[in-house]
Amino acid sequence: MGEKLFPEYLNAGSKGPAVVALQLLLLGGGNNLAIIPDGIYGEETVIGVKNLQEKDLGMQSDDVDGNFGPKTRAELKRLWNIDVNALPADIFVGETEAVEP
Repeated sequence: MGEKLFPEYLNAGSKGPAVVALQLLLLGGGNNLAIIPDGIYGEETVIGVKNLQEKDLGMQSDDVDGNFGPKTRAELKRLWNIDVNALPADIFVGETEAVEP
């Protein structure tokens, strides 16, 4: 198996194809209409991830942080059967620049 699209963490300041994929996922949820899939993990994407974590995935307190990391992905897979870790890097052009938490 080749490289994966998503690095271990995506959070504010990250840029690139994995952020676009995340933004499209958030838009598909229907409650994050201010998000523009521009590949920049800015304020609206942070808000969208917090909404996903709290409202859609039922995560609590410290886990609602706006970061798209292992806990959020595990809940996404458990509840919705969406495994973003299985997406190959070559479905988009370019590389993701991740910011460590």
